[in-house]
Amino acid sequence: MFFLFFLVLNGFAQDKGKPVPFKKIIAAIEKQHHVSFNYTEDNITNLQLNPPKGSLTLDQKLQYLTEKTNLSFENIENQFINIYKNDTESEMICGYVFSTDHKKPIENANINLLNKTQTTTDSNGYFEFKKDLKNTFLISHIGFITKKIVISNSSSKNCLQITLEPEITELQEIKASAILASGISKSTDGSFEIKPKKFGILPGLIEPDALQTMQQIPGVNSLDESVSSINVRGGTHDQNLFLWNGIRMFQTGHFFGLISVFNPNLAHTISIYKNGSSAFYGESVSSVVAISSTPETTEKNTFNAGINMINADIYAKYNLSKKSSIEISARKSITDFVETPTYKEYFNKVFQNTTITDFSDKQNIDYRSDKKFDFYDATLKYAHKIGDKDQIILDLITIKDNLEVFQSATVYNMNKSENNVLRQQNYGGNLSWKRNWNNYNTTKINIYNSAYELLANQKTTFGDQCKFRLY
Repeated sequence: MFFLFFLVLNGFAQDKGKPVPFKKIIAAIEKQHHVSFNYTEDNITNLQLNPPKGSLTLDQKLQYLTEKTNLSFENIENQFINIYKNDTESEMICGYVFSTDHKKPIENANINLLNKTQTTTDSNGYFEFKKDLKNTFLISHIGFITKKIVISNSSSKNCLQITLEPEITELQEIKASAILASGISKSTDGSFEIKPKKFGILPGLIEPDALQTMQQIPGVNSLDESVSSINVRGGTHDQNLFLWNGIRMFQTGHFFGLISVFNPNLAHTISIYKNGSSAFYGESVSSVVAISSTPETTEKNTFNAGINMINADIYAKYNLSKKSSIEISARKSITDFVETPTYKEYFNKVFQNTTITDFSDKQNIDYRSDKKFDFYDATLKYAHKIGDKDQIILDLITIKDNLEVFQSATVYNMNKSENNVLRQQNYGGNLSWKRNWNNYNTTKINIYNSAYELLANQKTTFGDQCKFRLY
């Protein structure tokens, strides 16, 4: 029994002895088996264990050291033994990234670890990386709020389920103060606002013509280069609603569309809706052109007059009291007194390729033609405030174009003459009451009347007469 006890004690001596430094163990093996160990100091530093039994073979001792340590031993012809440190497989962290609004995976989301390691999610929103001592990382993606994730030290085999909130950025309102020229701006409701007194004269114009300026806006043009045939988004001219201080205008051009009927010295604000107008206006398919000559603020007494090669104009505003004012404007052609070169060019452009003035160009007859053309427009405004909240405004406008052509011809020794007339005129009146209940609520009532007349009486020296009148 003593002998058996000695064998058992001796068999487990290597496990029950006092641990010794690993460096001393491999030094004893080198001396006993005549081998040489190759290693780095970092792999065996502070490593201690019970030495193997001296009676074991070299391979058995190496197997023992492999089991007791995290080292690998490479035996090269029982002469050299290389020692390597086993690479322990790090624990992996995985997860899926989804959007909170539609619950769909987010592809190419950036995963940033604190040790500056980066990775991205795939098409399924999946990502993975090796677990580090610092269990914190950031998830970011364009259009989503960056999220910080802290992983607990407890191990888990389940992948993380991470959701990102969409990042909603509220932009400040941007209002363009000048489009094409100063005084032309775009409002938040999509309309273009034109202030003729503020914007500069566009190239090719002698004065700030509102309807000519309107054609510089995308989607607005005129096929015959006139202001009496404006096409908005492919529509016709009669599909546009023209309002002057709430009065519907049927005549928009002087000189058969070459000049606007709206006095440039008068209009304070012109609003143009070309992409869907408010239901407040109604009766418009293509666009709305709302012209308001009521100033936003009280103006001082003003008087000015001017003349050019086509017409003369006058404008006056007088404050009758602190609460009432009167405003008058008028414009009259100067063709009654003189035919300027500009007037002749305008006239030739309007009546080119027509028989109204050049009937005898290619006929061998004694033919003479005399023509007379004139136009005018005039407006009157009276505004009166009642108290601090009410205001009454009266607007009157009259527009007229008149063309007379006297023709005479000698045919078969007989002298014949005819007088042809083409007259176009528009009258309008408006009475409005406006009340400001508070800073947010306003009531406005308009009562207006608009009358339009087109008279054409054409007689030739060789044919029947044709006469029609349109109201």
